[in-house]
Formats: sequence, C-alpha cells, structure tokens
Amino acid sequence: MKTTIITKRLQLSMENEEKGTHKELVMCQSGPGGIALVTGVAGPTPTALKPGEKAPPATGPSKISTELDAGLALDLIDVVNANPKDPGAPTALNNACVIYEKLFQFGQATKCYERLYKDYPDSEWGKEALWNSSRNHYRFFEFDQAVKGYLTVAQDPKFAGSEHRKEALGLTASLLDNDQQYARAADMYKKYSETLADKPQDSAQAYFFACNAYEKAKDVSHQVACLKDFIKKFDRKQEAGEYVVQAYMKLAVVAEATSKNKAEVLAADKRVRDEFVNRKLPPATPAAGFAAKADFMIMEEKFKAFQKKDLKFGSKPDQIKKTFESFTAEAKQLNEDYQKIWNYKDATWTLASFLRTGDVYYEFAQKLIKAADNPPDDLKKLARQACKLNPDDCGVVEGQYKDAIYQFVTPIEDEAKRRWKDTLARASQLGVTNDYVKKARENLSKYLPDEFPFIKDERIGLEYP
Repeated sequence: MKTTIITKRLQLSMENEEKGTHKELVMCQSGPGGIALVTGVAGPTPTALKPGEKAPPATGPSKISTELDAGLALDLIDVVNANPKDPGAPTALNNACVIYEKLFQFGQATKCYERLYKDYPDSEWGKEALWNSSRNHYRFFEFDQAVKGYLTVAQDPKFAGSEHRKEALGLTASLLDNDQQYARAADMYKKYSETLADKPQDSAQAYFFACNAYEKAKDVSHQVACLKDFIKKFDRKQEAGEYVVQAYMKLAVVAEATSKNKAEVLAADKRVRDEFVNRKLPPATPAAGFAAKADFMIMEEKFKAFQKKDLKFGSKPDQIKKTFESFTAEAKQLNEDYQKIWNYKDATWTLASFLRTGDVYYEFAQKLIKAADNPPDDLKKLARQACKLNPDDCGVVEGQYKDAIYQFVTPIEDEAKRRWKDTLARASQLGVTNDYVKKARENLSKYLPDEFPFIKDERIGLEYP
C-alpha cells in the first residue's frame, strides 16, 4: 500500500509540474489504521465510550501532499532498501534521483545516479544513470569523473545501443582536449567523426579537430599525417570544402616553418588558393580568409622580387623611356594582382593588400631616386669630358639627368600616399585596425607629419614613488 501511495504521489507531482495543474491525492478512508498504514505512523488509540455516549462522526476524505520534496525521494529510497531485488527497484531509485535534480540538489542526485548504476548496471535505468551522473560531473567541473563515465558510455559494448553513445564520444574528446591530453583527444575525435558519416560537414569538423589536437601538442609529424589523411578522406565531399581548404592552409604553414625550398612553400600556398577557387566557395567565410592569406603570401614573393630588382637607365632618352615604362607596367600589374585579394572579403588580408598597393609605388619611387643618384657609366664619362672642356659645365650633365628622372618621382610618391590613405579609409569603413593599418599611418607620417602624426603604441608600466 505504501509503495502504491508513493508512486501515485510522484505521478501527480510530475504531472502538476509539467502541466501546471494542482491535482491532489486524497485518502478516501480515514479513521484508525487508514492513513497511518500509508505513512507508517501509528494511528490514534480509540477512546473508550462511556455508557450512553455516542461515537464521534467519521472524518471526511484526507488530502496527501503532492509537492515534490526530499521526503518523497527518501520514501522511494526506503522502498528500494526494503526490497532491493524487486523488479521495480531501479525505476523507484531513478525516480528518487529525478526528484533530487528537480529540487536542484545535484550533489544528492549525482550520488543517487551513481548508486543506481552500481546496483543495477544492466538495467535500462542503470545505464541511463551513468550518463546522468557523468553529465552532472561535467556541469560542476569534475572533469575526471565525467570523462570516466563518458568513456564507458562511448566504448563499453553494453552501451552500443545507447542514444547517448555518439554524444559521449564527442564530449570525451572535448574534455580530453581541454585537459591537454591531446593524443587521446585526437583518437576520440576520429572515432566521433566515424559516427557522423551521415553528416559530412560535422564528420569533417570532428576529424579536423583531431588534427588540431596534434598541432596543440606540437606533434608536427602526426599533425601532417592527420591532415593528409583528412584530405584523402574528405576531398571529394563538397560539404567539407571549408575544412579541406583549411587543411591545405595548415600544411602550407608547416611547409613555411620547416621547408627551405621556396618552390615547395609557394606550391603549398597555390594549392590553398586553387582549392578555394575550384570549389567555388563563398567569400567572407573562414575558408575565404585562408585563401586570401595564401594569395597574399603568393603576391609577397612577387613583391619581394620587385623590391630586389635594380632599375638601371641608359643614357639615351628612348632607353630611359623604355625602362620606365617597363617598371611602370610591372608596378601596375602588382597592384592589380593585390587588388584581386579584395574579392575574398576578408578584413585582415584586404587591408594588407591595400597597404601593399601603396608600398609598390613607394618602392618604385625609391628605385627612381637611387637611379638618379647613380647615372650610367657612359653618362658619367660624358660628364667628365664636359668638365675638362669647360669647368663651368662640371656637374651640369649629372644634374640634367637627375632632374629628368626626378620629374617622375613626385607623382609616383603621390600615388603611394593616395593608396595608403585609401588603406586608412577602408579600415575605417570596416571598423578594423591591425598592424597593416598602423603601418600605413606610419608611412604617411613620414610625408605628412602634420596630417598624420606618428602615434606610438601605448606602453603600460608601474610608477614608483
């Protein structure tokens, strides 16, 4: 009878909570031995009636509380303790655990779930209890216990049919990753990836996290092997395109850090860019950012080659014109190629390429200045001859040569300044500042210090009395 009343109390309590109702449990029979039998409290001793005295009238139906409270959980636990082998014991104990959770007594709930799994490990409620206790351990940052429970759900054949098995794998991997157990985390991420085969994008993300775990561990050999396996596994799955591009980017970064072969590094960057383009992935995405960086690095090699290239004029006007036009065309092409990076719509590399469009013309101007100060040998010879013939003509030839070249310097420097100003304007539109923006302002401060004063980075220090 007691078990029936407790069960009915619990059912009505749950129903009231879920539906917002206020149903109550009523004992239809009262008097000696009625409610006392349910609560376990001795009923009142009947008072002897005197001759001629009438018996008191029977009381009406009595109400039993249907509020969820710890007492109800303890009643359920008492029922289990009284007959632990009863087929309904796991259910009763689970109900007690649920009550503790609904009362926000998570410590008691966790202990209750742990007992449920320990005493009834093969019951459905026992298996569910391990998941629930692990979830509570995770909720309160008891990660070691959480990992232990999740690992059991994820790996024990007994839980093969559990609806939580897949999620347990992912949670285990994440917890191990956060605990810096990177090798174990990588293994779990890979297993988790296998369970997501029906969702290629999610599966790719999980496998990619495995590669990231090796990267965090600074295990380059395993990272590279993981990335190559990842590409082989997901290369033909369009949904995984973003992660494939990122995988190629990671390999390019490794190549840049470990390889002395510039051609190999350049090829790795080109692969990133080409993967993005061939997959027709959208701009303004993480994948677009990786492709923009790769494209920028490719352009940087061209820019470095332009920087190293000497500008040497001949002594004849047509030679000077031909050389100037050649360098002008090269500078223009570099600018156009840098501007293509804008199409990725990535703020960082858009601003970087904006800066470089100004840097290209600055480098061009510097080459012209250097060439003006170093006339060709045949012109130097002509200048010496003119000086010998007439001392008043000493330096005239060199001066005329320098003036002829300097007439191109100012407009080219103006173009560089205009491009740097565009960098600042674009940064303002994007609401972004970074090292490329700071460099543009620094460059302008050298030409226009009043309009663009150089601002040093703030330094924070302690002042002592």
